Amino acid sequence: MSERRACRTLGQARATQRKVPRATEFEKRLVARIIERGEGRCLGGFVSWKTWLLILGMMAMGWALRRSGAPFWVIGVLYAGIGTALVTASLTT
Repeated sequence: MSERRACRTLGQARATQRKVPRATEFEKRLVARIIERGEGRCLGGFVSWKTWLLILGMMAMGWALRRSGAPFWVIGVLYAGIGTALVTASLTT
């Protein structure tokens, strides 16, 4: 049963039954790291230099792959595989 229907049946406003969001331990650590880096940084300043190197490397490999002359279906399969791997890795963290 949906929240809307349950609240209508009980005659209560939906806001009375809302769950308070609770941050996970990972989210708390991430927010603390961003705050620790300080205000004087640029937009991506909370990311370490190693992560920036990884991002630049991935961008360079994508550029090289598109310039390689490989068929579009091969590039599509590679991008789908990499995307699936990234989503899977983000879910396990």
